[in-house]
Amino acid sequence: MDRRLVLKTLAAMANIAIAALLSLPAILYIFSPLRRRSSETDWIDLGVLEALPQGAPTLVRYEVQPSDGWARKARRASAWVYRQDDRVRVFTSTCPHLGCAVRWTPESVRFSCPCHESAFSLDGGRLSGPAPRSLDPLPWKLEDGRLYLRHQVFRPGASQAVPA
Repeated sequence: MDRRLVLKTLAAMANIAIAALLSLPAILYIFSPLRRRSSETDWIDLGVLEALPQGAPTLVRYEVQPSDGWARKARRASAWVYRQDDRVRVFTSTCPHLGCAVRWTPESVRFSCPCHESAFSLDGGRLSGPAPRSLDPLPWKLEDGRLYLRHQVFRPGASQAVPA
């Protein structure tokens, strides 16, 4: 075997090993969103349930950090929590028609959308307007007297609640 050929082969193998080691961080960075778990599916602590008033819906605000590839930017979100004795209901605060913010009007005892005048009952059911469905309920749980919810965003305009 030729000494020159052996040295060329060893040099080529060393170059390949060095290139692989140097490119490993870039490859891990490119594929890191596939391994990362989105915080949007985590339970969000809304506080002590007893602190929320009974008999009237309360708008609670919280922060979520959705993971969109490499971008992680905190944004504010809100939900309506209705508590009556042992019964708790949690709804998204956006209208299922076009995604406008829904507000509670105590005079008429209903939720209303200021954009296109959709109306919803105290339990979130659709009463009138162009909204194709009722207010979307959010998953919630109670642990040690604290209320937790799982943030979800639904596609507006669909007749069924479809996660966006």
